[in-house]
Amino acid sequence: YVAGCTGWTGTFEGYKDGAPLAIGSEVILALGESSTNGQYFLGDAIITGVHANVAFDGVVTYSYDFTGAGALEMPWA
Repeated sequence: YVAGCTGWTGTFEGYKDGAPLAIGSEVILALGESSTNGQYFLGDAIITGVHANVAFDGVVTYSYDFTGAGALEMPWA
């Protein structure tokens, strides 16, 4: 994250829980810092890709690509 930067993208993955998000869905992300407990960035994002994965044991996960739709905010500041 660079102060004033509004272009950010990323990917997240998780276990299937209900219907997957659709491409074009608008979401709010809370991006936590691993080195500082309780601090995170908030931002609006748009889902740009959805990828289903099935492991050999039948566990289904989805990974999502996203693009930020504005600046990240630091709510603890």
